[in-house]
Amino acid sequence: MQQFIRCARTGALYPVSRVCSIEPAARQGAHPFRAVIEGEHNTVAAYLYDHDVDELQASYVPATPGQRVFEASYSEDEDEIWCCEVPIVAWRIERGDVEPIGPEGKIGDACNSLWLMMCPDGRVISPHSGTYDNLELALEALKNERKQLGRKLQNAG
Repeated sequence: MQQFIRCARTGALYPVSRVCSIEPAARQGAHPFRAVIEGEHNTVAAYLYDHDVDELQASYVPATPGQRVFEASYSEDEDEIWCCEVPIVAWRIERGDVEPIGPEGKIGDACNSLWLMMCPDGRVISPHSGTYDNLELALEALKNERKQLGRKLQNAG
């Protein structure tokens, strides 16, 4: 599978395999990085956002068949948490962070959701808050954390 980068200025796509170097852009503006790309007849520059450079540094590892995580989403008033099981197709690794990739992309990527991993012994690991004896305890702990954060934000404002 070939990966591409998109120039932030023009929208043109370039194969990652043709990127010779990435350097800070001469002007600091909306596009802080410049990628030098070897073309068939010449060398071109593509301007990139920070997240594009992060993506170039990421690695993807196929998941073990049947591997799943739980995606937990909470309501805006933080009273309820919904949870669903999602199959994993790969793991994205970037700068020491690991994220599950499901059939529809990153899991737990929305601002009101996160992912939990079920261990074979029934324990549940949250990359954000620790290990719990079971899913119910993990969801209850997450709900309490969200309520505490909400109170802190109200008191600060």
